[in-house]
Amino acid sequence: MYNLITAKESQQNGSSVNAMQISCLLGQQELEGLIDRAVKTARIGYLQRCLMKHFECLVVNYDLTVRYSDGSV
Repeated sequence: MYNLITAKESQQNGSSVNAMQISCLLGQQELEGLIDRAVKTARIGYLQRCLMKHFECLVVNYDLTVRYSDGSV
């Protein structure tokens, strides 16, 4: 926003309406970025939950082999 004020004060072409439109578009892009980040975080969290649920039955034994809880490899 500071750059828009500086541009307006330095007598560059454009009106305050143009500055407001640019400001609104920048705000909308930031909001879309936050929403996108929230959706990706939810997807990653769900993926992690699914993986951990499937790995619950795996056990690392003393001989460093990974086995199912029933002892099979």
